[in-house]
Amino acid sequence: MKKPKFLVFAWILMICAVFLTILDVSCFDRSFYIKEYEKNATAQVIQISDENLMRVTDHLLDYIQDKEEVLSISAEIAGVERNVFDERDTAHMVDVKALYLNAMTFRNIAFVLSFVLFAWNALNIKKEFIVSLGVSFYKALGIFMTICIAVIVGAAIDFDSLWRLFHRIFFTNDLWLLDPNVSVLINMVPLQFFFDLVTKIVVLFIGFLAVTSTVFLIVLKKVINQ
Repeated sequence: MKKPKFLVFAWILMICAVFLTILDVSCFDRSFYIKEYEKNATAQVIQISDENLMRVTDHLLDYIQDKEEVLSISAEIAGVERNVFDERDTAHMVDVKALYLNAMTFRNIAFVLSFVLFAWNALNIKKEFIVSLGVSFYKALGIFMTICIAVIVGAAIDFDSLWRLFHRIFFTNDLWLLDPNVSVLINMVPLQFFFDLVTKIVVLFIGFLAVTSTVFLIVLKKVINQ
């Protein structure tokens, strides 16, 4: 019997790709921003109208997704028409945009490569493929559940420190350290916003892992009992 090759690695790639897809969908869900803005009284804090706040948000999100070349938009804030984002905000968002686009490129490559590895194994091990697929999934599952538990525990203990660690890992400068007395950007998306966003992403991701795990458990029982 031929042994499966790189199936655990394929699952790691696939699960990473799914996670990044969940992150992508969650980060650009306008309804989530509306709820968070209401919850955090964001418009009142910034002293901007709700309409202008969402117009600015649309422009910001379009910029991150590379639908806008330049992050530049004006709006009335505290009764004065001005550029919403200052130089530090803009410089930081250049880094955020690059990180997002690189993550999506990795996501797309991971999807393709994982499918290639799954297909290659399906052709080579044939009858044993389903069992091997399930076993390798559970091995990869252990890795990601460990990470999820670590993130949940870290967030519960000190989300601020966890968030700072994330920035130190993925950014090579301190432009992410924004002053709420100056920066409109940090008032749009304060720490509570990111806590809620990370919570949503982790819950959806664990839901995906739970559903996939349950499906494989049912399928494997049927295959083994045949």
